[in-house]
Amino acid sequence: MKFTTHKELKPPSDNQALWRYISLAELISLLTRKKLYMRRVDQFKDPYEGHITDVTIQMHKQEEEKFILSKLDDSPRTREMIRNVTNFYKDVSDSAKTWNYVSCWHANDFESAAMWDLYSKNQGIGIKTNFKRLKESLSVGGINPDKDLVAGHIEYRDYSQPHLSDGANFLLPAFRKRLSFEHEKEVRLLFLHSGNMSSNNPKKSPLGIEIDIEPNALIQTLYLAPSSQAWLEKSINALIENLDYSFPVQVSNLYDPV
Repeated sequence: MKFTTHKELKPPSDNQALWRYISLAELISLLTRKKLYMRRVDQFKDPYEGHITDVTIQMHKQEEEKFILSKLDDSPRTREMIRNVTNFYKDVSDSAKTWNYVSCWHANDFESAAMWDLYSKNQGIGIKTNFKRLKESLSVGGINPDKDLVAGHIEYRDYSQPHLSDGANFLLPAFRKRLSFEHEKEVRLLFLHSGNMSSNNPKKSPLGIEIDIEPNALIQTLYLAPSSQAWLEKSINALIENLDYSFPVQVSNLYDPV
Protein backbone atom coordinates (compact mmCIF):
# COMPACT_ATOMS: atom_id res chain seq x y z
CA MET A 1 0.00 0.00 0.00
CA LYS A 2 1.23 3.47 -0.79
CA PHE A 3 -0.27 6.93 -0.62
CA THR A 4 0.30 9.18 -3.61
CA THR A 5 0.39 12.95 -3.18
CA HIS A 6 -1.26 15.33 -5.61
CA LYS A 7 -0.36 19.01 -5.93
CA GLU A 8 -4.03 20.04 -6.11
CA LEU A 9 -5.01 18.15 -2.92
CA LYS A 10 -4.45 19.02 0.73
CA PRO A 11 -3.68 15.85 2.69
CA PRO A 12 -4.30 15.85 6.44
CA SER A 13 -1.38 16.01 8.85
CA ASP A 14 -0.39 12.74 10.52
CA ASN A 15 -1.83 13.84 13.87
CA GLN A 16 -5.14 15.06 12.40
CA ALA A 17 -7.93 13.38 14.39
CA LEU A 18 -10.38 11.49 12.16
CA TRP A 19 -13.76 9.98 12.93
CA ARG A 20 -15.99 7.51 11.16
CA TYR A 21 -19.57 7.01 12.34
CA ILE A 22 -20.96 3.58 11.49
CA SER A 23 -23.66 1.09 12.47
CA LEU A 24 -23.16 -1.82 14.85
CA ALA A 25 -23.37 -4.25 11.90
CA GLU A 26 -20.61 -2.33 10.09
CA LEU A 27 -18.43 -2.46 13.20
CA ILE A 28 -18.85 -6.22 13.55
CA SER A 29 -17.93 -6.66 9.89
CA LEU A 30 -14.84 -4.47 10.28
CA LEU A 31 -13.62 -6.31 13.39
CA THR A 32 -14.27 -9.86 12.18
CA ARG A 33 -13.51 -9.56 8.46
CA LYS A 34 -10.84 -6.81 8.61
CA LYS A 35 -12.16 -5.09 5.50
CA LEU A 36 -12.71 -1.39 4.74
CA TYR A 37 -15.55 -0.70 2.33
CA MET A 38 -15.00 1.95 -0.36
CA ARG A 39 -18.04 3.19 -2.28
CA ARG A 40 -18.11 4.08 -5.97
CA VAL A 41 -18.50 7.84 -6.27
CA ASP A 42 -21.67 7.72 -8.37
CA GLN A 43 -23.45 5.72 -5.63
CA PHE A 44 -23.78 8.59 -3.17
CA LYS A 45 -27.07 10.42 -2.62
CA ASP A 46 -25.69 13.77 -3.80
CA PRO A 47 -25.89 13.88 -7.64
CA TYR A 48 -23.01 16.39 -7.67
CA GLU A 49 -20.54 13.85 -6.24
CA GLY A 50 -17.51 13.70 -8.55
CA HIS A 51 -19.28 16.00 -10.98
CA ILE A 52 -17.56 18.42 -13.35
CA THR A 53 -19.95 21.37 -13.31
CA ASP A 54 -21.51 22.77 -16.47
CA VAL A 55 -19.91 26.19 -15.87
CA THR A 56 -16.49 24.53 -15.71
CA ILE A 57 -17.20 22.61 -18.93
CA GLN A 58 -18.32 25.80 -20.66
CA MET A 59 -15.17 27.58 -19.52
CA HIS A 60 -13.07 24.75 -20.98
CA LYS A 61 -15.05 25.01 -24.20
CA GLN A 62 -14.30 28.72 -24.47
CA GLU A 63 -10.60 28.17 -23.84
CA GLU A 64 -10.44 25.33 -26.37
CA GLU A 65 -12.38 27.39 -28.88
CA LYS A 66 -9.87 30.22 -28.63
CA PHE A 67 -6.99 27.80 -29.12
CA ILE A 68 -8.55 25.91 -32.03
CA LEU A 69 -9.56 29.07 -33.88
CA SER A 70 -6.06 30.48 -33.43
CA LYS A 71 -4.66 27.40 -35.19
CA LEU A 72 -7.38 26.60 -37.73
CA ASP A 73 -9.83 28.44 -39.97
CA ASP A 74 -13.46 28.87 -38.99
CA SER A 75 -14.71 25.90 -41.02
CA PRO A 76 -17.54 23.40 -40.34
CA ARG A 77 -14.91 20.81 -39.40
CA THR A 78 -13.40 23.21 -36.86
CA ARG A 79 -16.83 23.93 -35.39
CA GLU A 80 -17.42 20.19 -35.04
CA MET A 81 -14.16 19.87 -33.12
CA ILE A 82 -15.30 22.59 -30.73
CA ARG A 83 -18.67 20.89 -30.18
CA ASN A 84 -16.84 17.67 -29.37
CA VAL A 85 -14.93 19.41 -26.57
CA THR A 86 -18.13 19.77 -24.55
CA ASN A 87 -19.07 16.13 -25.14
CA PHE A 88 -15.58 15.02 -24.15
CA TYR A 89 -15.69 16.72 -20.74
CA LYS A 90 -19.20 15.47 -20.03
CA ASP A 91 -18.13 11.92 -20.92
CA VAL A 92 -15.08 12.19 -18.66
CA SER A 93 -17.24 13.51 -15.81
CA ASP A 94 -19.69 10.61 -16.10
CA SER A 95 -17.01 7.95 -16.56
CA ALA A 96 -14.72 9.12 -13.75
CA LYS A 97 -17.53 8.67 -11.24
CA THR A 98 -17.36 4.92 -11.93
CA TRP A 99 -13.55 4.77 -11.73
CA ASN A 100 -13.17 6.35 -8.29
CA TYR A 101 -13.91 4.60 -4.98
CA VAL A 102 -13.79 6.52 -1.71
CA SER A 103 -13.85 6.10 2.06
CA CYS A 104 -15.11 9.16 3.95
CA TRP A 105 -13.83 10.42 7.34
CA HIS A 106 -14.74 13.38 9.54
CA ALA A 107 -11.83 15.63 10.58
CA ASN A 108 -12.46 16.94 14.09
CA ASP A 109 -10.62 16.98 17.40
CA PHE A 110 -13.92 16.29 19.16
CA GLU A 111 -16.91 14.05 18.51
CA SER A 112 -19.74 15.67 16.58
CA ALA A 113 -23.40 15.72 17.59
CA ALA A 114 -24.32 16.39 13.95
CA MET A 115 -22.39 13.36 12.72
CA TRP A 116 -24.03 11.10 15.31
CA ASP A 117 -27.43 12.23 14.08
CA LEU A 118 -26.60 12.11 10.37
CA TYR A 119 -24.76 8.82 10.04
CA SER A 120 -25.76 6.61 12.94
CA LYS A 121 -29.11 8.06 14.06
CA ASN A 122 -27.53 8.43 17.50
CA GLN A 123 -27.48 4.65 17.92
CA GLY A 124 -24.23 3.68 16.26
CA ILE A 125 -20.49 3.59 16.75
CA GLY A 126 -17.83 6.27 16.42
CA ILE A 127 -14.31 5.21 15.46
CA LYS A 128 -11.67 7.73 16.52
CA THR A 129 -8.26 7.54 14.87
CA ASN A 130 -5.76 9.86 13.19
CA PHE A 131 -4.32 10.00 9.70
CA LYS A 132 -1.06 8.29 10.67
CA ARG A 133 -2.93 5.35 12.22
CA LEU A 134 -5.24 5.15 9.22
CA LYS A 135 -2.30 4.88 6.83
CA GLU A 136 -0.56 2.30 9.00
CA SER A 137 -3.73 0.20 9.33
CA LEU A 138 -3.86 -0.16 5.54
CA SER A 139 -0.24 -1.22 5.13
CA VAL A 140 0.78 -3.08 8.31
CA GLY A 141 2.11 -6.56 7.65
CA GLY A 142 2.41 -5.89 3.94
CA ILE A 143 -1.34 -5.90 3.26
CA ASN A 144 -2.71 -4.23 0.11
CA PRO A 145 0.61 -4.45 -1.76
CA ASP A 146 -1.07 -3.64 -5.08
CA LYS A 147 -3.12 -0.65 -3.87
CA ASP A 148 -2.28 3.01 -4.47
CA LEU A 149 -4.45 5.50 -2.57
CA VAL A 150 -4.83 9.27 -2.65
CA ALA A 151 -5.98 11.22 0.41
CA GLY A 152 -7.10 14.78 0.89
CA HIS A 153 -9.45 17.20 2.60
CA ILE A 154 -12.66 17.88 0.70
CA GLU A 155 -12.70 21.41 -0.71
CA TYR A 156 -16.13 23.02 -0.36
CA ARG A 157 -16.94 25.33 -3.24
CA ASP A 158 -19.50 27.58 -4.87
CA TYR A 159 -20.55 25.42 -7.84
CA SER A 160 -21.77 28.45 -9.77
CA GLN A 161 -18.11 29.37 -10.33
CA PRO A 162 -15.88 27.56 -12.88
CA HIS A 163 -12.76 25.65 -11.79
CA LEU A 164 -10.60 24.75 -14.75
CA SER A 165 -8.31 22.35 -12.88
CA ASP A 166 -11.27 20.09 -12.06
CA GLY A 167 -12.05 19.58 -15.72
CA ALA A 168 -8.48 18.64 -16.52
CA ASN A 169 -8.15 15.85 -13.93
CA PHE A 170 -10.54 12.96 -13.25
CA LEU A 171 -9.47 12.63 -9.57
CA LEU A 172 -10.11 16.17 -8.39
CA PRO A 173 -13.93 16.35 -8.73
CA ALA A 174 -14.16 13.52 -6.16
CA PHE A 175 -12.54 15.90 -3.64
CA ARG A 176 -14.96 18.79 -4.27
CA LYS A 177 -18.36 19.30 -2.68
CA ARG A 178 -20.89 22.10 -2.49
CA LEU A 179 -20.78 24.62 0.35
CA SER A 180 -23.99 23.07 1.74
CA PHE A 181 -21.91 20.13 3.01
CA GLU A 182 -19.18 22.16 4.69
CA HIS A 183 -20.26 20.98 8.14
CA GLU A 184 -19.02 17.46 7.29
CA LYS A 185 -15.32 18.54 7.43
CA GLU A 186 -14.58 15.54 5.27
CA VAL A 187 -11.31 13.80 4.52
CA ARG A 188 -11.37 11.20 1.78
CA LEU A 189 -9.33 8.21 0.77
CA LEU A 190 -9.62 7.46 -2.94
CA PHE A 191 -8.75 4.38 -4.93
CA LEU A 192 -8.72 4.61 -8.72
CA HIS A 193 -9.94 1.33 -10.20
CA SER A 194 -7.85 0.93 -13.35
CA GLY A 195 -9.91 -2.08 -14.42
CA ASN A 196 -13.01 0.10 -14.63
CA MET A 197 -11.14 2.61 -16.77
CA SER A 198 -10.16 -0.02 -19.33
CA SER A 199 -13.60 -1.63 -19.55
CA ASN A 200 -15.51 1.71 -19.53
CA ASN A 201 -18.71 -0.21 -18.81
CA PRO A 202 -20.34 1.00 -15.55
CA LYS A 203 -22.79 -1.91 -15.54
CA LYS A 204 -19.87 -4.31 -15.06
CA SER A 205 -18.10 -2.18 -12.45
CA PRO A 206 -18.61 -3.08 -8.76
CA LEU A 207 -20.66 -0.57 -6.79
CA GLY A 208 -18.10 -0.83 -4.01
CA ILE A 209 -14.86 -2.57 -3.18
CA GLU A 210 -13.25 -3.84 0.01
CA ILE A 211 -9.60 -3.45 0.95
CA ASP A 212 -7.72 -5.07 3.83
CA ILE A 213 -7.36 -3.16 7.07
CA GLU A 214 -5.98 -3.94 10.55
CA PRO A 215 -8.51 -2.68 13.15
CA ASN A 216 -6.03 -2.78 16.03
CA ALA A 217 -3.74 -0.37 14.19
CA LEU A 218 -6.66 1.79 13.07
CA ILE A 219 -8.77 2.35 16.16
CA GLN A 220 -7.53 4.71 18.86
CA THR A 221 -10.81 4.70 20.79
CA LEU A 222 -14.21 3.20 20.04
CA TYR A 223 -17.11 5.41 21.08
CA LEU A 224 -20.65 4.17 21.56
CA ALA A 225 -23.53 6.55 20.85
CA PRO A 226 -24.70 8.69 23.81
CA SER A 227 -27.95 6.73 24.12
CA SER A 228 -26.22 3.31 24.27
CA GLN A 229 -27.22 0.96 27.07
CA ALA A 230 -24.81 -0.80 29.41
CA TRP A 231 -25.34 -4.25 27.83
CA LEU A 232 -24.01 -2.99 24.49
CA GLU A 233 -20.78 -1.76 26.03
CA LYS A 234 -20.31 -5.12 27.77
CA SER A 235 -21.04 -7.05 24.58
CA ILE A 236 -18.61 -5.05 22.47
CA ASN A 237 -15.88 -5.32 25.10
CA ALA A 238 -16.41 -9.09 25.13
CA LEU A 239 -16.16 -9.20 21.32
CA ILE A 240 -12.95 -7.14 21.37
CA GLU A 241 -11.43 -9.40 24.00
CA ASN A 242 -12.36 -12.55 22.06
CA LEU A 243 -10.80 -11.13 18.89
CA ASP A 244 -7.65 -10.13 20.81
CA TYR A 245 -7.92 -6.39 20.15
CA SER A 246 -6.59 -3.85 22.64
CA PHE A 247 -8.29 -0.50 22.00
CA PRO A 248 -10.57 1.07 24.65
CA VAL A 249 -14.36 1.36 24.40
CA GLN A 250 -16.40 4.13 26.00
CA VAL A 251 -19.92 5.44 25.83
CA SER A 252 -20.10 9.02 24.59
CA ASN A 253 -20.76 11.54 27.35
CA LEU A 254 -21.98 14.14 24.88
CA TYR A 255 -25.33 14.58 26.63
CA ASP A 256 -24.36 13.75 30.20
CA PRO A 257 -25.95 16.13 32.72
CA VAL A 258 -23.71 18.90 34.06
